[in-house]
Amino acid sequence: MPSRDRRLYGLAGAAFFLLVALWSLSFQHGYAGVPYLTARSLQARAALPLHCFVSGCLAAIAAGLGAATGHLHTLPDSTRWLLCASLAGYFLLTGIAALRQPEGGRRWMLSVVLPCCALPLLLAGFGGGLGTVTLVWLLVAVTLWPMFYESRRAERPEAAARPEA
Repeated sequence: MPSRDRRLYGLAGAAFFLLVALWSLSFQHGYAGVPYLTARSLQARAALPLHCFVSGCLAAIAAGLGAATGHLHTLPDSTRWLLCASLAGYFLLTGIAALRQPEGGRRWMLSVVLPCCALPLLLAGFGGGLGTVTLVWLLVAVTLWPMFYESRRAERPEAAARPEA
């Protein structure tokens, strides 16, 4: 198989996993398409602007992924910034939603939102030498962090409740 085909399949796989992870955050772990927003934390009319901005970030990510298919070795700076800044914006909106949560909002901001905003921006600024497929897989890893963090956090109370042997 030619090298170009391998890169294209790698990009397609990474793009698929990125979009599935974003879908999971938005719809399985959120309300109105906004990750970690609950129906009780905001009225529907107040959630609408967040929904619109999240949709804009997702559209920009999709446009960046489409543009990436034409640059399988390395991304142009503009496309890299589009992908990374859009993902950072998505997580910034997640942080705004988390601030509306009655408990754990600040911890969530430091543990999840800050790294998920900072890492894509670092990749945008300093990832010029990274291959396209590598960059998108790194964005997948950033996107999976909130789910991993939540699963680890959900395990902790059970571990604390167990008697020591």
